[in-house]
Parts: sequence; C-alpha cells; structure tokens
Amino acid sequence: MIKTAFEPRVIIGVVLIYIFKNLLEYTGAIESLPSLFMGLPIPQFLIFAIIFFVGSLIGGANMIHVIGIPLAYVAMPNGGMPLLVLLCCCSYIAMQVTPTHVCLEIVVAHFGITMGEQVKKTLPVLAIFFIMAVAYYLILRLFI
Repeated sequence: MIKTAFEPRVIIGVVLIYIFKNLLEYTGAIESLPSLFMGLPIPQFLIFAIIFFVGSLIGGANMIHVIGIPLAYVAMPNGGMPLLVLLCCCSYIAMQVTPTHVCLEIVVAHFGITMGEQVKKTLPVLAIFFIMAVAYYLILRLFI
C-alpha cells in the first residue's frame, strides 16, 4: 500500500506547481496585480471578484482570504455579507481549475486525462456558477 501511494506523476506535478507559484512571487507578478486590476473600467465588486479568482489560482483560497478580505472591506465598507459570498464563490471557482489544488492533480491522474481536458470540461459549469454568483450578489445588495 505504501509503495502504490507514491505516484511519481502526482508528486512531480505538485512540485512543478509550487515552483511556478514561487516564480510568480519572486518576479513580483503577484504584487503588480492589484494596480493592474484597479485600472480596469468595471465595477469595484467585479475587480475584487477577479482578484480573488486570480489569487486563488496562484496561492490558494486560504491565502487570498487572509490577504484579500480585509482589503476588500476597507475598499468597500458597505460590502457586507453579499460581498463575502461573492468573493468566496470566486475562490471556489478558481480552486476547481487551479493546478495548485492538489486534489485536481489527483483527479487528473486517476481518470487518465490531461489538466487541459479537465479544465475544458469544468469551465462551462463554472462560468454559469460565476454568473449566478454575481446575480445573487446584486439581488442581495438590493435587500441588505
């Protein structure tokens, strides 16, 4: 059992993913994201939704929640519960397609497909979920 638990493909995939994440941190790409996103001509809640999506892709949901939620509420003090729901939904969406989520690498190895095939199959459902999350945010903002 111990011998079969160590799958080289999964271990190598995880190591490469974290090398990529550290490379993004080392080059300063992560620090430049907020200024890039703030220059976009879209509503502030969507900017934070994008930041949470990209942050979860790169560093995971736990990392972006710890860093991003306080920043979001400083920037949008009236965000309340609807903003938190939207941001958590965006983190969830990202965690379903990010290679930094170890479970995704395990699923890909188990079913014998590529990461690209897995993402292609998952993206339509996640896009619908994102549209529903934004609509839910807008409805909640009307009542709260």
